[in-house]
Amino acid sequence: MSSTLNLKTWNDFGSKLLQEKGHKRQKEFLTSCKQKDDFSCYMNNNLHGYYRSSSSSFLSDYEFTEAEFCSPPEDTQNMIWDRLNSCQLDKETLSDVCFWGEVVFNLIERDQLKPEWLASSKGNSLEEGGYFIDRALNSNDSKMLDDCVRKILRSMCNPRPRGRRVVFCDFSLGR
Repeated sequence: MSSTLNLKTWNDFGSKLLQEKGHKRQKEFLTSCKQKDDFSCYMNNNLHGYYRSSSSSFLSDYEFTEAEFCSPPEDTQNMIWDRLNSCQLDKETLSDVCFWGEVVFNLIERDQLKPEWLASSKGNSLEEGGYFIDRALNSNDSKMLDDCVRKILRSMCNPRPRGRRVVFCDFSLGR
């Protein structure tokens, strides 16, 4: 299960989105996160061929709920851990932001995760991902737009907002 996404490309993708708060690029990205097909198209165009789902995944038969993706309960954490152990992945792979980015891409492509869920706030049912994206897009607040983009990038395990530690600090499936 080696990653085809490379760190430079993945980091550059996040950097471009965070160059300027409230920029048109951030609005386009958030708009793409509302629908799977738009998201896939956006990612293909902006990751230059690195956005593709693999033919298999250790989570290929599991469907998350939005709340479960944001804050996996103990039984889901145990299931993920058991499946990772059965794949015999090394610690380097498990701490790789590119590996986890591809896991998220794969889940979205297989309809096991909706891209709008990437904006969800853990533990706060009033901040469902679609609502947070709409609120950011409909505001004139560049900080709110930027915050939403940063939340999605962290949920995708992109290293730009917080570095490689995002796997352990912010990314719910990696924790």
